[in-house]
Amino acid sequence: MKKVNQVPVLSEQYNGIIVDQLDRVTVEIAPRKPQGKLVHYLTHHAVLTPQKATTKVRMVFDGSAKAHKDAPSLNDCLLRGPSNLPDLSGLLLRLRTCKILITGDIEKAFHQVLLNEPDRDAVII
Repeated sequence: MKKVNQVPVLSEQYNGIIVDQLDRVTVEIAPRKPQGKLVHYLTHHAVLTPQKATTKVRMVFDGSAKAHKDAPSLNDCLLRGPSNLPDLSGLLLRLRTCKILITGDIEKAFHQVLLNEPDRDAVII
């Protein structure tokens, strides 16, 4: 936050991201007294892409951050299952045969994960 607060425009845009997430109820204000036994807040930082027309500032969370030297990170604790994505080369070849192609994007998909209340203190920003 020290780096973000040094540039007023960046600070305003970053605050706008947080307010938007609060309005969408994808984040919540952490309680003063932790609800679970494990408490770890993910670090985050701003990524600037001024050449983009839509999202010039993004908030990026660091899932590899550790609470302390010997603790596992959030990424270490997640079980990586098999990839459910199709083979990209085959997909690209099949797309070339279509006359009309429609694509879509799920906005902020990773912010739509619901957690049990006792577990929220381990992942809240």
